[in-house]
This record gives sequence, C-alpha cells and structure tokens, in this order.
Amino acid sequence: MLSTSVLPEDILLRALLKDSLNGLILYQVIRNEANQPVDFRYQMVNSVAAALLKANEKDLLNKSCQIVFPLGNELRNYYKQVVVTGQNLRVDYQLPADDRWFEVLITAQEQDTLLCFFTDITVRKQAQEELRLAHERLRTLFDAVPLELGFYRSVRDEHGQLMDLRPELINLQSVHRLQIPDVSSGQLMSEQLPGLTNRDTWPIIKQVIDTGVPQRHELYYDFIDGSRWFDVLYTRLEDGIISASTDISDRKQTEQELIKHLALLQQTEELAATGSWEYNQQTRQFTWSPGMYKLFGIEPDSLVAPDIFVAYAVKTDQLVARQIVDFLQTGTGQLEEMLCIQTPQALKIFQVKGRVMAGADDQTVRVLGVCWDITRQRQTQQQLALTVMNLQAVLDASPAFIAFLKASRNEAGQVTDFAVVVHNQKFAEFAHYPPGALVGLSIADLEPILWGAQTLPNLLKVLETGQPYYEEQLNDTRDRWLSLSVTKQHNGVVLTGLDITDLKQAQQQQQYWMEELTRSNESLQTLRQLRQTLRERGELLRATSHDLRGNFGVIAGAASMLTVVQSEDERRQMLEMLLRNVRQATQMLTELLDYARLEAGQEKRTITSFDAASLLMELSQSVRALAEQKELSLKIDGPVSLPVKGDALNVRRMAQNILLNAINYTLTGTIHLEWGLEPDNRWWFLVQDTGPGLTANLLANLNNYSLVSGENFQVQRGGIRAAGASETSGEGIGLRIVRQLGELLDARLTVQSEPGKGTRFLVSLPMQYT
Repeated sequence: MLSTSVLPEDILLRALLKDSLNGLILYQVIRNEANQPVDFRYQMVNSVAAALLKANEKDLLNKSCQIVFPLGNELRNYYKQVVVTGQNLRVDYQLPADDRWFEVLITAQEQDTLLCFFTDITVRKQAQEELRLAHERLRTLFDAVPLELGFYRSVRDEHGQLMDLRPELINLQSVHRLQIPDVSSGQLMSEQLPGLTNRDTWPIIKQVIDTGVPQRHELYYDFIDGSRWFDVLYTRLEDGIISASTDISDRKQTEQELIKHLALLQQTEELAATGSWEYNQQTRQFTWSPGMYKLFGIEPDSLVAPDIFVAYAVKTDQLVARQIVDFLQTGTGQLEEMLCIQTPQALKIFQVKGRVMAGADDQTVRVLGVCWDITRQRQTQQQLALTVMNLQAVLDASPAFIAFLKASRNEAGQVTDFAVVVHNQKFAEFAHYPPGALVGLSIADLEPILWGAQTLPNLLKVLETGQPYYEEQLNDTRDRWLSLSVTKQHNGVVLTGLDITDLKQAQQQQQYWMEELTRSNESLQTLRQLRQTLRERGELLRATSHDLRGNFGVIAGAASMLTVVQSEDERRQMLEMLLRNVRQATQMLTELLDYARLEAGQEKRTITSFDAASLLMELSQSVRALAEQKELSLKIDGPVSLPVKGDALNVRRMAQNILLNAINYTLTGTIHLEWGLEPDNRWWFLVQDTGPGLTANLLANLNNYSLVSGENFQVQRGGIRAAGASETSGEGIGLRIVRQLGELLDARLTVQSEPGKGTRFLVSLPMQYT
C-alpha cells in the first residue's frame, strides 16, 4: 500500500503505473552511514512489473531489492550508478536463470527515488540472435567458398555519382590471397587496391551497378609478392556489387607458356625449314603445323588429307608417297623416307619421319611426324662431292706430290704421331704405295723416304711454331734432286715435294754460261746486267714455285678437312678456302705468263685517246669490294676528266697491279688512289697504302732497273713487307710486271717505302707519244 502521506502526484503516478503496458517500479534509495546507496526499496510496482518478476504486487511493496531479488547484483549496480551520477541509463538485461530479456530505463527522481521502466524484449533478442546466427552461417559459407568473395557498397558524391566502393563483407580468401585488410579497417576499395578507378575494370563495375546486368572479365594485378590473373564476376546487390573472383594465374601461365612454345615451334620450323603433322587414325583428322603449309607452298589452314603426299610427289617418287600414306592410315612402328615433291614454287626434297603412338589399351590413336626440307643440304652435298672430285683431279694433275698429315694426340693433348688423310697420285708414286693404301698410314712408315728419325721432330716443329720448313735434297739412289716443304694447316701439316732435277741442271748450265761470259771479252757492265737478269729470273722462278707449293698445300689441307668436318658452315668455309687458293694459283700462273711475254718483248704499245680519270675511277670501283672485305678504306682524288693519248689497256694493267698489291698486303688503314697533270706535258697517278712496307731485296731489285734511257728507277731503300716474309714472295711478280709495263710505256716510277709506314707508288706518263 501507499503511505498515508500520498500527494496528488502520487495518485497520478499510481494510475500511470497501473495502466502502463510496460513494467514500472518506483524505488526508494537506501543509504548507509556514509550516505552511500547500498540497496533499493520497492515503493510502487505495477502489475506488469510484478508479472515480469513473477511476484505479487503487494508482496513487493516496502521490501528491498536484495531480499526480493538476491541475484540481481548487476542490476543494482546500474541503480547505484544512476544515483551517483544523476544520469539516466538504458540497458538490456537478462534475468538470472531466465531466458527473458528486458530493456531497462533507469531515471533518478526527487526525494531520493528511482523510477525504472521494464520492457520485455525477449522476442526481439531472439530475432537478433537468429539474425546473428544467420550472419555467422553466411560468413562461414562465405569463408568456405574457394573464391575471393566480397560485397562492396557504393560511395557516391553529392550529385549521386559513383566515386568509390566500401567493403562491407569480405571472406577470408580475399583477405589472404588479395592481401587486402578486413572490413574493420574502414578502408575504401581504392585505398586497398590503388589505381582502381584508372583501370579497365572500373567502367565495368559502374556499368553493373547502373544496369544490374552481371559481367565477367579477366583482371591482371601486381601485388608485392608477384603478379596474378583473376577471373572476376560482378553482380549488383542493392546499391553495391558482389565480386566473385578466381585466381587463374596458373591457367594464364600455362596459356602463355603454350603460346611461347607455339611461337618457338614456328621459329624453329622457320629456321630449320621443317614442319610437323599429326594424323588421328580413328577420327581420320590430319593436322598440320604452319611450317608444313609453308613447305608445300599452300595457304595456311587449308584442309589437307594424307593423299596430298601423292598429289605433290614427282613421278619417280609416287611409290614412296603411297607408302607414306599407307603408314599414316594403317601403319605401325616408325617411318623414315626421302620424298621429292613439286610445289608451286620449286622442286623440293623432304626427309619424312613418323611414329605411331598407341593408347593405354594398345589401340592405335595417332601418328606424329615431321617433314624436313633437305633440298639445300642435298644440293650442297652434291656440289661438295663434285668439288672434292675436281680438287682431287687438280691435285693429281699437279707436278708436285702433295699430302695432308693429321696430328694424333694422346689424352694429355700431346702430339704422338701423324697420319695420312689426303694425298695425290704423285705422292703414292713417291712413297711406292698403291693408290688409296696410304690413307691412315702412320708417319713412321714414311720415315725412310723423308728425314729418317728426324721426320717426326721436323713435323712437330712446323705444327708448334707455324713456321714453314723447306729443304732441297739429293736422292743418291735415284740421282734426282727433290725439294720438300712442310706448312702448318689446322691440326696437321701439308707435305709437298717437287722433282727439281731439271732446275738444278739448268742452274748448273747457267753457272757454266756465266763462267763462259766471265771469260769472254764483253764489257764488265754488260756482264753484270746479264748476271742480274739471270739471278732475278732464277729467284723469281724459285719464289713462284715455292708459293705455288704453298697454295697446293692449302688446297690439299682444305680438301682433307672436307672429309672430316660435320657442319654445313664448316664445309662452306673449307670450300671457300679451296676456291680462294685455286684462284690465287691461277692468278700467279697468269702473272708469270704476262711477265714472260713482257720480258720477251712480245707486248706492243697500242695508242688511243682515252679519259684517264674515268679509267682510274672505274678501276677503283672494281676493286672496292676486295678492300671492304678486308675492312680497308679506299679513297680516290683527282679531276673528273683527264683526256690523254696512250695505251689504255696497259695503263689499266699497271694501275691494277699496284692497287691489288696494296690491298693484298695492307692489313688495316687506308689506300689512296690519286691522279693529276704535270707541268711538262705529262700526267701521273699515285697509289699509297698503310701496309708494312716492301722487302729490302725487292726494293734493291727495283732500284737497280732503268725504265727510261738516262733515268733511274727511284726507290727509297729500307722497309719490309711483312715480318718473316720471303725476300722474293709472290708479290714480286706483280711489281716486276709493273716495272716491265713502265718500260713499255716510257713511264717514270718513284717508289717510297718505310717500315710500318706503308708504300707510295708514283707513276708519271706522257700525255701523248710521238
């Protein structure tokens, strides 16, 4: 009951308490001696509150909370907090040992009282719990899906334009694999993935949010630990988007590797002139690589069938083509055939290889194979075979015997022997062996006909030092003179020999003549000139024969290498070496004939009018390729036109010999060709190189010869052509021809040469002849 001192407000409050749908309780604060709130006494309780507390309204009045509700310490603490602070408090509270939930509003009143409103929120709490459990189940499902899932809500500006996305739900897969923070971080999408709005994916996101039509695309993104590819599906949800992505980096890498392998296959087929094919014997499907279409010269991706081999095969290879078709359709095991076909572009020779691949049940599944265009290789082999045959004929036609001896080495790399690899007919006759029996023969078997016990040391010295060895020896048993020379050639030496008995006899005869001349009454000057002429001629013949033997030695060495080299590039190099030395030998013989004609006085002047400038410019262009091949600079200078009267052919021969000599013996630098007029009705041309210079002996020979009566052939003494070069090397023929031509054309020739500073040839000719 209410106390006797009830005020009209109390009556009103009781009426409110009684009619309220919520539970209402009015408490009187109980304090201790320290004036601290320790408990609360029920002053007013409506029926709703009594029912919530499962008690009678009358039984609650004037009783303390601790007595009525001894387990409600937490609630009493809320009461004390309001009394102490004076601040209202709203809390959700669950009764002890009860499933019911209440929303409690506590307010402080006058006269040290508290008014509490109780609202039963059990149903709401249960709904919230169900929602929480549903959210957890959804989150569990989200995290269990092997995809990167996330829901992102739109972030718009004041005009409603989409600016960014805010993550609201992201599964663990996205957090771990995409390396983005959880939604608790509060970061926007653009902060998690910088540059999002500048990527191609941003217009797709906007379109999905605007239209509601899902879209899918592949996204490439760089992360700290590497780059990845994703297959992303966007779906609109409310004012946001659900993103479901799958990491397809492995698939993309496989695709890129496949593309790379296909590109590599195409490049390989292009470089190797090959093509590959596959035939399925069950489905009858015939598949070609791009290289096959190129080999046959037909449009790519054209439909093909096995019978195409028969259709393109030449008449003589029809049987082979049908065997290939039968193998494709019903064959087993392996196939290797050579097929000649006629394409729209050319006749080709193919090497065809195939293999039948069987399935797990041993049933034939498919046939794999390749076609290799070996047309060029076959042509090269035929050319090489013809070249070898021709070179062997050249070697056999040589008056000298020639043999290439290959070095044999032990495990330590030391040379222990030499074996015959290539030889000509003359060598077999010299060694007293039947043709062909010498190949593979050890050098020990040849010691008796060479230098005996010194044979191996002599060959080793040439191989190790690279210095040629030359010797003239008399065979006492045959009473014949023999010249032997050994030159290094790759991993072996070339041995050449020539019967010089006739030359020795000619020298003896020459000696006899000279003695007779000495005893004659001719003038001493005439005798000296004749001696010099004979000496020069003998030296020239000796030098030329020596150089010819060197050329034949190189030819023999290169010919032997053709039989042992493996690659096409090496064969081509050997072939070029052979042809180059054959050309050099031919040129040397031609020059000897020219020199002989000039010395015999068989050449005559043919005077015509011609433009010397045009002649020299044309000549420079004809030899420019030779200079550029040696990386030399060829420079020309002179008037555009220089009309003269003279022997144009021999002027060209003279200038050409000087130019070729400069190009042949200049290793680096520049060659100058100049021409012009002289004051005394003459014209000149000059050739200057940066080579090593002329040999001292050659300079002396040139210096002692008079071209024009009363005029000396002027040469500055000194200089060398090349270190270790012969005093009378092959270059002397060309210069002696220049000297003879100069005499024929009444030329003045001035030669200057210094060691290491090159050589300067100045030729002065009359503007016209009387």
